Amino acid sequence: MLGNIKIITFDGPSASGKGTVAKSMAQDLKFQYLDSGILYRYLAYSFLELYPNTNFKYTAELLTIFANIMLEFDSRKFDVSVL
Repeated sequence: MLGNIKIITFDGPSASGKGTVAKSMAQDLKFQYLDSGILYRYLAYSFLELYPNTNFKYTAELLTIFANIMLEFDSRKFDVSVL
């Protein structure tokens, strides 16, 4: 059981300041901050690095590959790394 977890999400257009506001609020409220957009970018980058000549029409294969990419989240540095 994860306990009483509070989550705040932000939605809006690119470059509208969502990340800036979210990071500031997370620090003020002592919440952890997770930028989901960077997760998607890391997954795409990792996939293209590992499989540069892949045919993108096989969704099941993509999901299998994504399931094997390991990410590490460090809330102290607001950082995500591909392992």
